[in-house]
Amino acid sequence: MAAAGYRAVGGKKHLIVEAGTGVEKSISCLLPAALWAVRNKKKAVVAAYTRGPMI
Repeated sequence: MAAAGYRAVGGKKHLIVEAGTGVEKSISCLLPAALWAVRNKKKAVVAAYTRGPMI
């Protein structure tokens, strides 16, 4: 996921990631974005959405 995130940020593409609980999706998105931002002296924005449990 992290490698796909870095390729998406570097290629100015959108990326949608879906994975189960405990897979560290947030870190897989934040680290590549932060690395890209530092290397390119730019800002990066990461948006996350969490849906509550369906009862």
